[in-house]
Amino acid sequence: HLRTSKTGEDGAPLAARGAAALGRIAHVVYTRAASGAGVLYVDGARRAEHAVPGDFSSWDNSYRLAIAGDAKGRKPWLGEYRLVAVYRRALPAAEVQMNYRAGAD
Repeated sequence: HLRTSKTGEDGAPLAARGAAALGRIAHVVYTRAASGAGVLYVDGARRAEHAVPGDFSSWDNSYRLAIAGDAKGRKPWLGEYRLVAVYRRALPAAEVQMNYRAGAD
């Protein structure tokens, strides 16, 4: 879920059906432009698109960054992360694909 100034307290869901149930290492990227346009990529391929309106002006530095699972911790992630990166800008599709092709090493 992604919380912005225009979403509810739980934010807007970001998942694509079947995106995480691959049973293997996957390159997963979510990118969101300032316009609110969000794209989810799995292994360099676009899997879902949606809009999450608003901005991050309501962000509070005491908020925790949670990756995977649900917002209330009822379905925790049971896998392993190899790399997590947060950018200050939306990555274009070509850069997502370049990063995927670069591999995990």
